[in-house]
Amino acid sequence: MSYSTIVTLVLGKTPTDRQGVASTAVALSDNLGTAFGAGVSGVAVAASQATTGAPDTGLAVAFGLTVGLGLLDALVAIRRLPPGRSPRSGDAPRP
Repeated sequence: MSYSTIVTLVLGKTPTDRQGVASTAVALSDNLGTAFGAGVSGVAVAASQATTGAPDTGLAVAFGLTVGLGLLDALVAIRRLPPGRSPRSGDAPRP
């Protein structure tokens, strides 16, 4: 839901001569996040399946990690805003 918005914000705030680097950084972070997320979730589900015979606990752990990291990311993003700014101050470029 937020990927296109993130790319638009990043490229909108990046000088024209650095947009290739910014676009590559966003794509790299997306790929690494997908790979590590799938790997960690897979380990949690496999460990649950091996110990209890059901993947339920592993799925709950994977979901909990996803929610926890999402909340942590949101907190970091809010704290990195310039002073006196709020997330709703209209920084997104207009289409």
